[in-house]
Amino acid sequence: MDLIELTKKLIEFPSYTGNQKAIDDCLEHCIEYFEGRKGIFIKRERKDGLGSVLISNCNTKNFDILEIGHVDVVPVKDDSMFKARIEGDKMYGRGTADMKGSVATAMKVFDYVIEKKLNLKYGLLIVCDEEIGGFTGAKHWAEDLSLRTKILFDADTGLRLNKIINKSKACFFITLISEGKTSHGSKPWLGIDAVENLIKTINNIRKIFPYISENNNPKDKWITTMHVGTIKGGTAINAIAAHAEANIDFRYTEKYTFESLCKIITENLEPGVKLITNEKGILVFNDVNNEYLQLYKKVVEEKTGEKAIFDFSTGASDSRYFINVDKNTIIIGNQANCDNLHGDGEFVEISSLKKLFEIRKIFLERLKF
Repeated sequence: MDLIELTKKLIEFPSYTGNQKAIDDCLEHCIEYFEGRKGIFIKRERKDGLGSVLISNCNTKNFDILEIGHVDVVPVKDDSMFKARIEGDKMYGRGTADMKGSVATAMKVFDYVIEKKLNLKYGLLIVCDEEIGGFTGAKHWAEDLSLRTKILFDADTGLRLNKIINKSKACFFITLISEGKTSHGSKPWLGIDAVENLIKTINNIRKIFPYISENNNPKDKWITTMHVGTIKGGTAINAIAAHAEANIDFRYTEKYTFESLCKIITENLEPGVKLITNEKGILVFNDVNNEYLQLYKKVVEEKTGEKAIFDFSTGASDSRYFINVDKNTIIIGNQANCDNLHGDGEFVEISSLKKLFEIRKIFLERLKF
């Protein structure tokens, strides 16, 4: 099965979040692709009902190269998106870009590593929960099972083959919980309004991290952002709320640390409001002068005929869990030309996907530790 046919086959599985049987079936198909072959080690894991698998050419958890990919996708409006459609050089369908095309590429690269007997400790980690946070997949392998690698390929970011992602913002998810005292809405002086104190707290923090929208679009996107994802409180229109809470999403740059953000938030809490930390990540920030990144850049330019650029990602991917446990891990974020991720018109360029395969092969052949 060639790269394109394998991609089409993976897309056929309606492995959207919540459709557990299809997710398991898709993962099992990836395992069966390698199962029973000489020189291949397969380690299955399951946590909180979600599976993952590490496929490798050696029995270790310390690799030279690790590729990570996920087979879960976001839901669709129309199940026809699970049948790949090819128009010219584009393949349309759910998961073509995010990221079954990349998983298929990684599987074919693994074939090449085995076939050529490359002297590299090489692993492929396939998970099923990236779209919902990666807690039972990448996080479990990195933090609980101590999976480590010198270089991590992350083909889940970038959108363009000549763009190499060397840094990503850190994510910091929090909940603000406000406790007050209820009273009748006509007599607010008898109560303590939890909603009011929550709003004041958010406004206090907003003075430091301004609201960003399409009407306030900064030229420099490498900035720390704050987004209020959910907010709720109160039980009735005519009752002062005794409880309110908000979930807030921060994406921060090297200007801040987890500790400095916590300090800023804590100093701006109104009485009765407390901070709960849900998830903290650290910045993915690799020096563009690193020899492995420079080698990869050279190969990209050779295969594309274009100047390769280093860029950043505003979002987070599963690679963050590996930099969290080992800041020396080199993350190489690179993706075939694609667009409309999570949208009705999601696609990947077929020729670009094939070039990504060639780039990976050449890089591995030239790689020296």
